[in-house]
Amino acid sequence: MNPTILISCLLVVSGCLLGSGHAQSDDEFTTERQRFLHVYGNSTVDEATRYSNVVDLIKFYETYSSRLSLKSPFNYRAEEHLRWYKEEQERCEGVRPFPEPGYPMTAPSYCTLSFVKRRIVELAEEIASEAIKSPRGS
Repeated sequence: MNPTILISCLLVVSGCLLGSGHAQSDDEFTTERQRFLHVYGNSTVDEATRYSNVVDLIKFYETYSSRLSLKSPFNYRAEEHLRWYKEEQERCEGVRPFPEPGYPMTAPSYCTLSFVKRRIVELAEEIASEAIKSPRGS
């Protein structure tokens, strides 16, 4: 086969494969975005569900943050909360979830990851509310 034709065929095939991968990524982004808008923007969703989705929400944000068009204050806060969550998660490895009796609340012998998750849930609720109000701005 002529090398020019072979290279052209390879380019076409690789372009098709890359294009379908991008389309799959678009579908996944849209599906996950809608799921999180439902979880954090719907007042009928219970707190346990919101908390249980925090880890998935963080993964979504890490994967698609460049595709999210968050307003500046939300973007800054999301980055800060993500950093805070990772630091706390690392600090909490092997640490008790609650302070031991008799120790002050500032003792480093307990984990405050649930507090950080609460702040992430609150931020996600604000962002979802804003996105629902103005669908193009999120």
